[in-house]
Amino acid sequence: MGTTWFVVWCVWILCQTSTAADGSSCEPGFESELFILKVSRKNLKPGTRLGKVGFTDCTTRTRFLFSTDDSRLAVETEGILTVKRQVVLHEGNQNFLVHAWDSQGQKMTLPVRLLYQDRHYMNNRLDAEFHHEAHKLSNQLHDHLDSDNNQQIPILDFPKSNPGLKRRKRDWIIPPINIPENSRGPFPRFVAEIRSNKDKVKKIHYSITGPGADQPPVNLFTMNRVTGHLHVTQELDREKVDKYMLQVHSVAEGGDGKAEEPMDVIINIIDQNDNKPVFSLPAYNGEVPEVSQKGKVPGFSS
Repeated sequence: MGTTWFVVWCVWILCQTSTAADGSSCEPGFESELFILKVSRKNLKPGTRLGKVGFTDCTTRTRFLFSTDDSRLAVETEGILTVKRQVVLHEGNQNFLVHAWDSQGQKMTLPVRLLYQDRHYMNNRLDAEFHHEAHKLSNQLHDHLDSDNNQQIPILDFPKSNPGLKRRKRDWIIPPINIPENSRGPFPRFVAEIRSNKDKVKKIHYSITGPGADQPPVNLFTMNRVTGHLHVTQELDREKVDKYMLQVHSVAEGGDGKAEEPMDVIINIIDQNDNKPVFSLPAYNGEVPEVSQKGKVPGFSS
């Protein structure tokens, strides 16, 4: 008999295809920003196949180099996740990361969660409740990734309404988002998260409008309608545009209309040195005597 598959179902969260600058619909990377593997047992034995992650580098390749930060698990070249050593989900869940490298050697990372739920619970869980939990999980895992990369992704909340107090929109101070120019990606690049406090009670869909969104240059910035994650899709040039003003909208699912008043978000493009260093000679020779003290400057000659 073959290996038993204990996974009841696998859920891809935050799936969104971005349009590349050249008009192509293919973007190298994982098929989603978050992968949840639901299992029906807390005790996962060696040899158990958990599921398969989707990855593409926009070529005809179907096998890639994968790795994971959990030594109890392995990822085959086809993307199949397998248990190497026994895993016990004492808390009912386990978070880990899967890494992949495309044909250009670019490393990409996918947050994954192993989530134990019995069959009866999984078959009867409300869709809205599930998406809300997935949304919170996405926030937690992205925070983990950002700390690993020494990056801090800003989270912008819609201003809370205050009954009986009317305020003009300009009274609310929303901090700008700063993005350095000339970044080489990988794209789309996650730059900020927009969040409505009302997502705790209803499912919210997010969108953006303005220059760089639905106005030229169209799709320079995109937003995941489920998570509110804001992405930049290509390299920015401060000499062309030094600032973008976007409006963020939130609409409640089910025909309830807008959940919040539109929020203005300013994106500042941070200047980078565009001038590469120039050397007058093709090579420089340096000499440092052995047993030199720390801080000694070597002598150079042409």
